Amino acid sequence: MDISKLNARAASDRGSDMHLRDPFGKPGRGDTHKTGGALLYRDKDKPVLFHVLGNEASAVQAERRAMEEEQSNGARIPAKEAVFRVARVALTGWQNLMDGGAEYPFNDANRDSVLRNSDNIQIQIIDHMGDVGNVRPGDGTD
Repeated sequence: MDISKLNARAASDRGSDMHLRDPFGKPGRGDTHKTGGALLYRDKDKPVLFHVLGNEASAVQAERRAMEEEQSNGARIPAKEAVFRVARVALTGWQNLMDGGAEYPFNDANRDSVLRNSDNIQIQIIDHMGDVGNVRPGDGTD
């Protein structure tokens, strides 16, 4: 599937909701509680905005610990790769992301393809302190 052929106009008209892991891991709600977040496809000069809230989710913490371990062993992880890795464990689904007239299915391969698309996606990480980091994957910045 060529991600560039996703229907930008239809998605921007009604929005594309994303399902994110519960950033606070509250008892009884499980790891896949639907939280706020939106993925909006727009014109090429307006990036998709992808929100990942919090860094408390167990899956997100585990991924961050894994990256810290890799770095302590001498690995260099560029910022865009670190953000991609955190975002991919936080994202558990989407709605209204269209491919022509049909819903673009959520699965691991499609998730990774959408997150890696540097032409029309920007990932914004908001941590528990309210600090914001922005990365556009593939833009050449670390």
